[in-house]
Amino acid sequence: MRFRFRHMTRLAAAFAALFAAACEGPEGPDAEAMGTAHFGVVAPQVFPFELTRVSVESDTGFSIDLARDPGTGTFVGTLLLPAEVTELTGFAFVGDELVGASNPVPADIQPGVVTRVTIQILDTTGGGQPGFGPLLESLSHPTTTTVDSQALFAVSFLDPDGTPMSIDWSDDCDDSTFTAPQSAVTGWTKATPGGCRVTVTGTAGGQSASASFSIVAFPAGTLQGGAEIVADFIAAPVIDMQLTAPDGACSVNPFSANASCAVPIASPTSTTVRAFVGWQNGTPGELTIFDDCGGNFSFPSPAPFIDAIWLPPVQGGLCRITARAVNQEGVVGEISMAVVAAPGTPRQPVGAPQINVSLSGTLAFCFGSSASGEVFCGPLTTTDAVVNLNGSVFWDDTLPGKIAFADSCGGTFVGGAANPAGGFFSGQWQPPAAQVRNCTMTVTGTSLEGVSRSVVYRFDVL
Repeated sequence: MRFRFRHMTRLAAAFAALFAAACEGPEGPDAEAMGTAHFGVVAPQVFPFELTRVSVESDTGFSIDLARDPGTGTFVGTLLLPAEVTELTGFAFVGDELVGASNPVPADIQPGVVTRVTIQILDTTGGGQPGFGPLLESLSHPTTTTVDSQALFAVSFLDPDGTPMSIDWSDDCDDSTFTAPQSAVTGWTKATPGGCRVTVTGTAGGQSASASFSIVAFPAGTLQGGAEIVADFIAAPVIDMQLTAPDGACSVNPFSANASCAVPIASPTSTTVRAFVGWQNGTPGELTIFDDCGGNFSFPSPAPFIDAIWLPPVQGGLCRITARAVNQEGVVGEISMAVVAAPGTPRQPVGAPQINVSLSGTLAFCFGSSASGEVFCGPLTTTDAVVNLNGSVFWDDTLPGKIAFADSCGGTFVGGAANPAGGFFSGQWQPPAAQVRNCTMTVTGTSLEGVSRSVVYRFDVL
């Protein structure tokens, strides 16, 4: 008999507890030569199975199966033994399988006396290894046949425990026949045209493994074909959003009972908004965050995690903050949090963003900053695949905002990475195909309060 456990726990040794119970001495001519041992064995709750039998044996050939007390769950019993020193051993079973045994315990049995014996029954299962279920090794079958013609199916299952295997073939058609539905190899026929879903199941030791396939029976000489359709349900992304303000915090997810946040908020105080997305069975895509009341968000970190600063609108009002995730299959997951922003005052920073940017192409390399004004660079060529832009930003006493790239000559910005809140950004620019004189490129940093500073480059595209 094998045992399989849904959840594994640490197994503890079963232990024996003595019971204070009086037992009247035996009667008869041999009574003075006999004594009594009284046992009480507890089946601990930490076992992942329920003991069905506990027995105690002596080295002199005496034994007893202890009875289970349904009220307490303990096993109790009294064993009459010869008056001598004897060794007692306890055993625990689940069904017919031994799952625990004690070390031999010496007991000095006295005539007419109830001797109390403590026995520890130790788990012998080795940690409760689950049994192994069957595994599909191979399956062969055609996908088409003709009406009343026999198709041959063959399957092979393996059972790591070596337990004998039973096999069962079935389908969802009313007019089909298996020649050997309980064999590894079977013939199959269908009396009318149509498709069927066939399932084969291997069972060993109470565990099963299955495989299914489709087969279509066509009329003999038919010009028809068939389409096997497989439908996958792509679940929407699941989002968890959190808002943290100086005076409190709120969170919302699809299982929340209430998506309204009662935390007081007003400009010029900013808050932190975080969003986490689980893409389910979809392909990871894009995660964005926005509101419907005119507040401002700092440049968030990329999916699957957003960590952004939110500055509420100065005029206040009811705000719905929304995080939206769109996977690559186009399935949208969205969650919103409602919060009331009280009327406030604009945040008035003293400083402005400070930006440093390097520009590098095939012929040119130059460095500029927001403090240096316009920077003239050497020529770039139309054959440059990309011009690399790398920079850093220090927001001074402003809140982190956004970085924007622009040019005056029709080039294309083709990607890059940015984490302005973390102090760095990068981008790539592809020059125009035609030659251009006095092309300017501008890199602008705008804080959450709307304070901007720029770095301007001027160069020729040759």
